[in-house]
Amino acid sequence: MMAAGAITAAAGTENGRAYESRRLVKERIRKNKRMQYIKNTSFRPAYKRAQSAESTVQQLGSQMTFLAESKDTGGSFAVMEFLAKAGHEPAPHLHEREDEWLYVLEGEIEAYVDAEAFSIKSGGCVFLPKLRPHVWSIKSPRLRALMVVQPAGLERYFRRIGGLSATGSELPGQTTYSPEDPAAAIRAGAEFGLRYLSPEKTAEALPLYSGFALTARNLVWMDRHRRSEKIHVLR
Repeated sequence: MMAAGAITAAAGTENGRAYESRRLVKERIRKNKRMQYIKNTSFRPAYKRAQSAESTVQQLGSQMTFLAESKDTGGSFAVMEFLAKAGHEPAPHLHEREDEWLYVLEGEIEAYVDAEAFSIKSGGCVFLPKLRPHVWSIKSPRLRALMVVQPAGLERYFRRIGGLSATGSELPGQTTYSPEDPAAAIRAGAEFGLRYLSPEKTAEALPLYSGFALTARNLVWMDRHRRSEKIHVLR
């Protein structure tokens, strides 16, 4: 009995040591996470930003002002102001890396995510999760919206395809998503985890959305690149 008691006591002591060891490991992990968080969020300067030649670009018939980028947030998120006219919307696509949140400041849109449709007016927002096919169409003469992506990184795509800097509220008379050669924009998108959908994939993934088929410019844009050997379009 004494031997059994000693064994039980020893086992209890050993279990206690194992528990304490696990506790210390967990505490060390939590501490490392806290330190990493402090490293990622500290020592970044406060700043103010507005539309300027440095922060604003024109791209594919719309205008994008970068309010917060990776370099500002440690890569945690990015914020952009988007200005566009009806007919200048992005083609159907999905994001492989980030969630997207769109807040309408002026105007109205209809957003399509998988088999769902949302009508969003000024003061409303829509959340577009990553890996979910989506598209949105402008239902007002012009749209001004805030676009937030988490994590950051997609803003680099917009800078890559952006044209001349812009400093006003007038939209350029540029082409939309139907340039002579869309391959460069689509390849850049693939580099940053942005995948455009072919007409067939759009019909399958976004059954409530008819705008893609009705917008000849978008259809031509996608079909032109779909015949390319280096394809970056989801079929």
